[in-house]
Amino acid sequence: MYRPEEMRIGNLADLQGKVIGVTFGGNDETIMNTLLAEAGLGSSDVTLFSVRYDYTPFYRRQVQLWPVYRNAQGPLIEAQLGKAGEKTAFFNPAEFGVKFVANCVVTESRTLTEKPEVVKRFLAGLLAGWQQALDPKNQEEAIQTLQKYDPDTPRPILEEQLRITRELIQPNAAHAIGTIDEKGWEQTEKIMRAQKQLPVEVDLKAIFRHGVKSRTTICE
Repeated sequence: MYRPEEMRIGNLADLQGKVIGVTFGGNDETIMNTLLAEAGLGSSDVTLFSVRYDYTPFYRRQVQLWPVYRNAQGPLIEAQLGKAGEKTAFFNPAEFGVKFVANCVVTESRTLTEKPEVVKRFLAGLLAGWQQALDPKNQEEAIQTLQKYDPDTPRPILEEQLRITRELIQPNAAHAIGTIDEKGWEQTEKIMRAQKQLPVEVDLKAIFRHGVKSRTTICE
């Protein structure tokens, strides 16, 4: 997330010289390292700022690019800055060719082998829940449920968060909720090996073929 009047990101080289917030040890650090490498930039070409659960450095313009969950903090910060007359924009790594899969449901191969029906029932219930929650026909019920557990967030923000979540969970209407993004997984595996987060190559195709194939929760 950034202020468009402060910076422009037309290509990855535009990151040079910027103060960039990262959660050290988090996925966003891995993604940013990949983006910098794609641009031919190193850590000395930017200033990396350690991010915590405090947006003050971004509000005070100490940091130019701040990592957010697009469907969670994004609408909140956007609304907060909007009250002050400030415009915001979002930098999506996927638009620059970098996809990194995260936030998935996993299980042990032993569980999949010994209790396949449990896994199938769990997935069926999970996917049914996502489908019901994201169906526009159920929006009012979904918003009421969110308000029950998050009474402090204004309804317009919740509606915007729900709208963005729909786009993230099902970016392509032709694909069912839960369809695995195989290319996204393959790129994630390559990124993690390049940054020495995986000691050996993972045979993803074999994993996709095994057990409950082609269905899981959509990953961000």
